Amino acid sequence: PAAMPMPTDEGPTAWFLFFRTTDADATAKAVHQAGGSMLLGPTDVMEFGRMAVFSDSVGARFAVWQPGSNKGLDVVDEPGSLCWCELYTPDEGAAYAFYHAVFGWETTSMPMPDGSGTYRMTHPAGRGPEAMFGGFVTLGSDPAEAGSGPHWQIYFAVTDCDASVSEARKLGGTVRVAPTDIEGVGRFAKLTDPCGARFALMQGVEQDA
Repeated sequence: PAAMPMPTDEGPTAWFLFFRTTDADATAKAVHQAGGSMLLGPTDVMEFGRMAVFSDSVGARFAVWQPGSNKGLDVVDEPGSLCWCELYTPDEGAAYAFYHAVFGWETTSMPMPDGSGTYRMTHPAGRGPEAMFGGFVTLGSDPAEAGSGPHWQIYFAVTDCDASVSEARKLGGTVRVAPTDIEGVGRFAKLTDPCGARFALMQGVEQDA
């Protein structure tokens, strides 16, 4: 993860997800064909790689990274690193169709622990549930996301959700969802950092003492 300044007319401060691609230019064409918009065309970042920024067919922003000398994230699913992401969208079906067309992603649905419905999770084409990296959530179904438009939200892994939330408060963060258990998954919380960027924390069940 990295931080960079953002023009004031580009919307609220936010974490920005980059998805890896082997060809940023080909991905740009696929985004256009699938009904998305290009916000920044494929651009070389010195020798590190090539990037492009888009808005999907329902308005959520994301970027792609074609690796050069910088291959991307070295660590995931470890404390302090990225462990999950969720797309909040007004139309799950349209969103899935878009990302399937652009990246070939596939989905698997599972019942919610509270019986309130199903949760659609996504993974790279040709790989099974063990490769799941994110999910689709209908915008408006989560009060914590009220007032926000379509967006991707990131989760960082922690060993102690409650302690991490307490520390975030001390550092000026705001808690949007207090630490909450999800049966069979773990304990999570949603926060906003002092700059206004939203993110979430996840303490996996395998980390419980």
